[in-house]
This record gives sequence, structure tokens and C-alpha cells, in this order.
Amino acid sequence: RIFAHTSMLLALLNTLNLVLWASVWYLGLKVYGDLPDDANVPMQFGIYGQINWTMKGRAWVFLYPGISTSIFLSSFVVLYLPKNGDNVKKTTLDITKFLMAKVSLVVQAMMLLILFLTPTMGKEFKELPAWAPSGLVAFLAGSMSMYM
Repeated sequence: RIFAHTSMLLALLNTLNLVLWASVWYLGLKVYGDLPDDANVPMQFGIYGQINWTMKGRAWVFLYPGISTSIFLSSFVVLYLPKNGDNVKKTTLDITKFLMAKVSLVVQAMMLLILFLTPTMGKEFKELPAWAPSGLVAFLAGSMSMYM
């Protein structure tokens, strides 16, 4: 079986998601308090970590915990979908739950990296390291291709 220990693995992934989600909110509140009112908060990063565009105002920093929360809650909605039907449907649902947990984990990690690595001593945001966006996308794509 592909998923011999599905429930244990999902529990581990969801626990890690919860920890990362709480960390994103903690860092979001911390960065918000450190930024000046007229800070430029990045809204889009390029594939190599460069800042493509920003919004003015420190309140925009809550976009990152907001995205994190929406993906986090979506993964739990998928997690609690009922298992009705035959074994093929149940296996497909298990794979969907696993992949949604992985997507959520990658989004949480990216939001955490943005909030942790980019603010420079309460002044402005700087570019992400080049490995961050491409590395997380590669991790996600690699982990998804294992089950396709």
C-alpha cells in the first residue's frame, strides 16, 4: 500500500502546519510592530527572490498571515471530508489530503521565510535569498510527483 501509515503521517504534517501557522502570526505581529508606518511591504517576489512590487503601509504585512490562515484552514476542510464509497475513492481522498497538507506546509514555510528573512532591522524589506522560492517550489513539485 502507498499509504500504510496515512493517519500518522497526516497527523505529523498537520501538527507541523499548526506550529508554522502560529509562528507566521507571531512573526507577523512582531514585524508589524517593528516597521515604520510608511514601510513598503513586498507583494510579489520573483523566482529568484527579487521584489517585483510593494504596497506602502505596514498593515500590509498582515497579508502573509492572512494567506497562511486561508491555506491552513483549507487543508483542514479537506482533512475532514467524509470517506464514502469504494476503496479507489478512499485512496484518492487520502492522496488529496496528503497533498493538501504538503501544499499547506510549503505555503506556511514560505510565509515564515518572508517574514523572517526579509525585514531589515525594522526599516524595510529586502530580497529573499535565491534558494528560498525555487527551493520550496522544487520540494513541493518533487513530493507531489511521487504520487502521480
